[in-house]
Amino acid sequence: NKVHVLAEAAAPNTIHRIQLMKNAELYREFKVEEAFCRISCEDEIEEASFYHIRVILQDGNLAVCSPVWVGEA
Repeated sequence: NKVHVLAEAAAPNTIHRIQLMKNAELYREFKVEEAFCRISCEDEIEEASFYHIRVILQDGNLAVCSPVWVGEA
């Protein structure tokens, strides 16, 4: 099964990078260097999985979204 991941992030100052986590492990990382970004990618899954995003600001602050489950359990 293919999964399309799309996320947007906006911050009061510069976002340094976005980390896409799959099943609590780093799956992909995107260098940003702007206060707003949109990331998009596709993944192939064989079983139920979860994704979440970590937003790392240039000043070291961090934001994490809630996980999103995909696939059948």
